[in-house]
Amino acid sequence: MASPKPSDSTEWTIEAIAPSVPARTIEETVLAGLSKRPKTLSPFLFYDKRGSELFEQICTLEEYYVTRTEQLLLDRHAERIASKCKPDVTLIELGSGSSEKTEVVVEALLATRDRLTYVPVDVSKAALFDAAERLTAKYPRLELHALAAQYQDGLDRCATQIDGQRLYLFLGGNLGNFEFGEADRFLTRVRSAMRPGDLLLIGLDLVKDGKVLQAAYDDKKGVTAAFNKNVLTRINRELGANFELDQFEHRATWNANRERIEMHLVSCVDQIVHIDALDRSFDFREGETIHTESSHKFTTERIDRMAARGGFEVVERYVDDDKLFSLQLLSVRNTPGRSRRFEPPERASTQSRFKRLRDATTELVSPLEPEDFNLQSMPDVSPAKWHLAHTTWFFETFLLAHYSPGYEPVHPQYNYLFNSYYETVGKRQPRPERGLLSRPTIDEVRNYRRAVDERMDKLLATMSDRTWADAALRLTVGIHHEQQHQELLLMDIKHAFSRNPLRPAYRKDLAPPNSAPSSSQTIAFEGGTVEIGHAGGSFSFDNETPRHPVCIEPFRLADRLVTNREYLEFMSAGGYDSPQSWLSDGWATVRREEWRAPLYWEEIDGEWHEMTLGGLRPLDPEAPVVHVSLYEADAYARWSQARLPTEAEWEHAASTLDPADGNFLEDDVLQPRSARGTGLRQMFGDVWEHTQSAYAAYPGFAPLAGALGEYNGKFMMNQVVLRGGACVTPRDHIRATYRNFFYPHMRWAFQGFRLAYDGP
Repeated sequence: MASPKPSDSTEWTIEAIAPSVPARTIEETVLAGLSKRPKTLSPFLFYDKRGSELFEQICTLEEYYVTRTEQLLLDRHAERIASKCKPDVTLIELGSGSSEKTEVVVEALLATRDRLTYVPVDVSKAALFDAAERLTAKYPRLELHALAAQYQDGLDRCATQIDGQRLYLFLGGNLGNFEFGEADRFLTRVRSAMRPGDLLLIGLDLVKDGKVLQAAYDDKKGVTAAFNKNVLTRINRELGANFELDQFEHRATWNANRERIEMHLVSCVDQIVHIDALDRSFDFREGETIHTESSHKFTTERIDRMAARGGFEVVERYVDDDKLFSLQLLSVRNTPGRSRRFEPPERASTQSRFKRLRDATTELVSPLEPEDFNLQSMPDVSPAKWHLAHTTWFFETFLLAHYSPGYEPVHPQYNYLFNSYYETVGKRQPRPERGLLSRPTIDEVRNYRRAVDERMDKLLATMSDRTWADAALRLTVGIHHEQQHQELLLMDIKHAFSRNPLRPAYRKDLAPPNSAPSSSQTIAFEGGTVEIGHAGGSFSFDNETPRHPVCIEPFRLADRLVTNREYLEFMSAGGYDSPQSWLSDGWATVRREEWRAPLYWEEIDGEWHEMTLGGLRPLDPEAPVVHVSLYEADAYARWSQARLPTEAEWEHAASTLDPADGNFLEDDVLQPRSARGTGLRQMFGDVWEHTQSAYAAYPGFAPLAGALGEYNGKFMMNQVVLRGGACVTPRDHIRATYRNFFYPHMRWAFQGFRLAYDGP
């Protein structure tokens, strides 16, 4: 390293590294944050002298479990962590602060070697000074070289000037304070500084009961509230603002969809605040909030996905008995393109998920009348009754018949009636003739579901652990298969009802989405080699694997979906009348099918209406355009002097948004709604997004064994990839790597698009 090694009279050194990227000033940060809608303030504003003191108090509170639980895990597993390190290891800690928790790791490493080099990296030179004096006095065999630096500059220094193995520490759950995308970028930066054989120990707070989280961020003594409000005190002091603290209240809420605690300051009255240093005044309405911090919580599955995206794999994981917090020891992944095996989930929770799934399907068909269950309005549509029976047949065929010796099917002919496309299972009813199956009746199909569910409950309760290890993947495939059919049910019902002159509503109680205009911007992404595809461990379909590197050029992506208002401009400009913007097959389809507008649009007395699951309604101009084919999406993009994104570009952008958040089936809107918030929006939910990528196998693709291998691979011809899920897709069915596919002329799926552009 550049700083000198300690001699007999020098036990430690501190080197200050000038930041390679100038930090944003407090004036710039406050102006940018308070100009947003909704208003925000960066969490870095918390940590002036008083804020740091308050945070130290928070760490000692009874409700705040994070610090003591992480320390417990370090105490319990430090020797195990040390055993994974080589004799020449250097300990590097990012955001080291006081280094108090690190002492147990230092002791464990020194127990098996003569000397140890420790490199704490922190922006606070005072904290480094105090830690250096304390640690070197306590551990004479410790060489300490502190870097007063930002993370990136500290990483750059360590990457080039430290030989041997490095053990990096990033503790305190601090990664959870990064916004979506920032955590991935941070891990990628750490990975780029590491060599094969290096390790990263990272602490992350786990998803848990919302009440536990709420208490930790809204303690009885009000210390967290004082910590939050201290941001306003700092702005008053340093920028000459006139915030009145008693006119704002602290609020911490658990956002279950985004798996994070959100801290806000809420204006108690209508008020105007002036900031002298900015020469600006800011209006606050009563109830308006300033978002000051998000603290993301993690599931182990999400941690694994995030680690894989960053180029890591989990070596070991350490979790406390109450499953509050997790330490994971990560290593550099050296084999891009290989995905880890599916790890069977916990059996009881999967059984519970299976029951919820089956109940949810039953609930979806509850608004239907008996006459509705046999409708088949075109060959691609299946009757609701057939969906109920086919999803049941799947569990009977691939689980009950496979794992129950001597199994007798509920009905000997159901295998023919309700097989979909599994050639290896046997012959089947032709798809266009599923609507002819007036028998079995809907009551008989319901009895079939009940019988199979009872047999499944018994099978899952009695199978051995060894059998469960094999059956878990089949069951999980079956769960995701039925979730696909839940979406298909709603797609097919909507199409069937649209063919009825009465335009009946599937659900009369569905309220129109609240829409508001939203301007569109582009977000730039750098080019280079990135990895796409599922990394394994948790469930994915086989067509999402293996994870592999792809090269992308710099590109820009629209921050929201194309709206009905924008698509109307295309129509008004003669979009359906001129072949210039159309692919040849697309223009031929327009002429043959006489398309004049998206599917389900009807012009009544000069005004456009749209068929929805809530019936025929006036077109919402601010909602995303939906039920357009790839041909139409591509023509609009060309007309706009843009293009559709590739699936690699889409996944690269979407992989920063974890967990997948958006307007899904559980939101009970069942219709796309206008964009909300800021940043990269609507990537998940609302509509399946067209890409320009052909549906083809990834390099090294291998289908599942047996009949399940027919699930995806044999359809890899003449279809195109869609990404992100829709307003009728179950939320836990979707991930950034999910590949849906349809033929380019199809329109009855809930599909729309966003624009992409070449260059930075």
